Amino acid sequence: MTRVNLVDPKTATDTRREVLDQVAAAFGRVPNGVKGLAASEPALTAWWAFEGALSQGTLSRQLREQIAVLTAEFNNCGYCLAAHTAAGKAVGVSAEDIASARKGITTDPFAAAVLEFAKEALDTRGQLGDATIAAARQAGVTEEQFLEILALVSINTFTNYAHRFAHTELDFPAVS
Repeated sequence: MTRVNLVDPKTATDTRREVLDQVAAAFGRVPNGVKGLAASEPALTAWWAFEGALSQGTLSRQLREQIAVLTAEFNNCGYCLAAHTAAGKAVGVSAEDIASARKGITTDPFAAAVLEFAKEALDTRGQLGDATIAAARQAGVTEEQFLEILALVSINTFTNYAHRFAHTELDFPAVS
């Protein structure tokens, strides 16, 4: 049972309604995870603004979803793992690449460096080693992208924690 009341987009008011309408337009529906975040207007609007800003970054949507899957796996968030597995598949990430991303690996050298950087950021809470940074730079990861990766890990950790706290009811296909 969820610990947070889900906000019904049809009865939401003011800023919540605006954000939920934007989410529905972007995703075709408002997932339970977003309805739960809407229990706090500041949390909802901060999440949506952060997501919007990161969508304008230099990392592809496919790679952003792989980072989200890695982060959900690390934080043991079944809701986010299911949501980002579905989102990854929707934007063309193969089932094999999603499964590999859960472990922080892939065959593409650039993506592998990004995922290794994200994985070490999670493992060390941001205290990345010089070797990981050097390897990422060698693979073409830029300074700007280092900060984008950290931002993606951060926003995904926030939603992981929120959904673990809330016991958000799964409305995506479950992932084992």
